[in-house]
Amino acid sequence: MNQEKIKIAIVMSNFNQEISSNLLENFYDHARNINFPEKNITLYNVPGAFEIPYMVKRVALTEKFNAIVCLGSLIKGETIHFEIIASELAHGISQISQQHLLPVIFGVLTVNNLKQANDRIFKAAEFLDTALSMINVSEEFLRP
Repeated sequence: MNQEKIKIAIVMSNFNQEISSNLLENFYDHARNINFPEKNITLYNVPGAFEIPYMVKRVALTEKFNAIVCLGSLIKGETIHFEIIASELAHGISQISQQHLLPVIFGVLTVNNLKQANDRIFKAAEFLDTALSMINVSEEFLRP
């Protein structure tokens, strides 16, 4: 797998901005640690998690990327809003991934409180690793 040729898109929710920014920073830190070219990462911002599948679909339609990583956080509140958004987000990106045969990584933290979100910021490295692993697995189908 030639990392110079791999293109990754990030679709990031601006809601809970501090968490999203920290996830993004950790994502880029890990990219630098594994010598993945930052120039091969393109960021798309959306207002909230509900808007992520829309942008993922737009990005998938460009056919310019080997994988898309969704970043953001959903913090549970007192209403069912959290469950509805989390469910629609997961369903939406799963459908797009299957329709376009494109790895779409669920990197949106779904947590009960801000402390749990901050405790999971390091997961951004795993999201990049998962994207690269899925790209590699996908490319195996193209090899003779």
